[in-house]
Parts: sequence; structure tokens; C-alpha cells
Amino acid sequence: MICRSGLILLMTIILLTCGCTTPEQAEETEPVQGNDPASHEEEVTSMDDPTTIEHETLPLQERRDIFLKENPTTGYGWNITVSPGLVIETDEYVADPHAPGIAGSGGVHHWVVRATETGNQTFEGVYRRSWEPVTGSEKRYTLSLQVTGA
Repeated sequence: MICRSGLILLMTIILLTCGCTTPEQAEETEPVQGNDPASHEEEVTSMDDPTTIEHETLPLQERRDIFLKENPTTGYGWNITVSPGLVIETDEYVADPHAPGIAGSGGVHHWVVRATETGNQTFEGVYRRSWEPVTGSEKRYTLSLQVTGA
């Protein structure tokens, strides 16, 4: 049987060593798949503004990368819709580098869309928890593309 002071000492040691990592362990948390969002930092829409609308021109059959911050560990995610003249070719989430066992860390969601029809096309997203009702105050992102002939 462990005496009370021994149990307290053991619990103190456990609490003090939680979250400690060595530099070698920290390196293991780098993203290993897909596009590294850090290399596209200037392209990531921060969503500080609850409604972001962008307008661009895109030639027919060309692709456009879209990067939006996301934190699915909190239940929030992007509900994306595209007009019929756009095709989503890539849809991936890349977590920010973080120490092993750390919960609540966000990341970047990356989509690649290709223009398949000329005219006005849209990529729209609503940032919300899927099980909660839509209130109208959700963060939104709209990319309005004017797709031109080749």
C-alpha cells in the first residue's frame, strides 16, 4: 500500500511531466501529406470578418486553390457548395503542427476547384457545427468567379 505522501509525490511528478516533449518528438508533428498550408499562408482566408466575398476571373478549365482556416476538433467545419460550372478536385484538411496529445488545435482546409463552364460561378462556404440549426450569423465565405473562354 502506498502511503499518502508517496501518492502525492507520484501525482506531482505525473502532472509536472505532462506535455513535456523533446525536439525530436516535436518534429514528428509536421504535416506529412498534401500541400503544406504554411507555404500558402498569404492565401489563407482568416475568417476574422464574418462574411468574406472575393471576386476573380478564371479561364475555362483552369484551377483555383482555396484555403480557409478550420478547427474540426471543436465541431466546426465548412459546409461547401459550388455552382454547376465548378468541380471540386481536392478537398483536404491539414492540421497545424502541434505537440502529440494536444486537443483543440486548428488547421487549414484546402480545396482545388476547376472551372468547367463559362459565366458566373460561385464557391460558397458556411462555417458551422452540422448538428446546430442555421441562425444566419454563421461565418461565410463566397468566391465569385467570372469564368472566361479558353
